[in-house]
Amino acid sequence: MGGIAVDTAQVYWVFDNQIFVKSKSAPADAGPPTEFTHLPRSAWELTLDRDNVYWQYADDFAYHIATCPKSGCPASGPVILASEHAENCHGIAVDDAAVYWVSSDSVMKVAK
Repeated sequence: MGGIAVDTAQVYWVFDNQIFVKSKSAPADAGPPTEFTHLPRSAWELTLDRDNVYWQYADDFAYHIATCPKSGCPASGPVILASEHAENCHGIAVDDAAVYWVSSDSVMKVAK
């Protein structure tokens, strides 16, 4: 299991190479969650802002910081915000202008 994040209406979480979303108002037995996106390999850290979901994941070539609107990823896939220094990601956070994460011993930043 990877990251988990909540907003006023939804719970988002990472499990292996999928990100799921479920309404906070749905009963626990309301059925399976909705798959938000499916990734090539495992995702870890996860955070939200008002409009988007942000996470760190790996594919066969690199580690990435990626995003999609809360309404869902487009058919073309997530937007890759960063691929350099995205390995060893420990924590991910956002403010109005940027996405931040810790890579090894450095705090990294990329504009949204």
